[in-house]
Amino acid sequence: MPLLAAGTALVAWAGAKPEFDLRQTVLAQVQAVGVRSGKPTLNVGCPGERWLTYDDVSFDACLDADPGRLQFCHARRPTLGDIRQLPFGTGEFGACLCSHVLEHLSSFSDVQRAVRELERTSDRVFILVPGHHLVAVISPEHHLWLEWRPGGYLVVNRHTGEQQFVSVRDPQPVTPGLVDGVAA
Repeated sequence: MPLLAAGTALVAWAGAKPEFDLRQTVLAQVQAVGVRSGKPTLNVGCPGERWLTYDDVSFDACLDADPGRLQFCHARRPTLGDIRQLPFGTGEFGACLCSHVLEHLSSFSDVQRAVRELERTSDRVFILVPGHHLVAVISPEHHLWLEWRPGGYLVVNRHTGEQQFVSVRDPQPVTPGLVDGVAA
């Protein structure tokens, strides 16, 4: 049985590795944009495990709805809050990373409100969403799929199959393995 668990973990990691690599690249971009802007940086959606923390990266502020995740945020200003109503000022941040958060929301309108709030508070918003690898597919906390399309994301309700397009202001990093929302 331990061999089966190790094999399953290896398969899960193989599916998640391209996303991990993309996240590291985007982290560097967020930090560079923040420095160029002369404004603070924001991380929305703190990693939930110690092994997912961002090595050598510090944000000025982070926000999560789960108080237990704030201990992993590496920010000078950890903040408990709701992505749909951010407790920050308009244009307060030069750059914002929203990583693996939107798929946890329960409705299209929640995603739209969250994206508008991110855009309100930050000059440049980087959104990362999971691909369709094993770990993401089996997570009961993922209510929505978000697939990149030019100008935004196609949001799909995993339970009903209903779809809606949500536009975004800024160009986005694309989930590895997905080209125009289709597995490569």
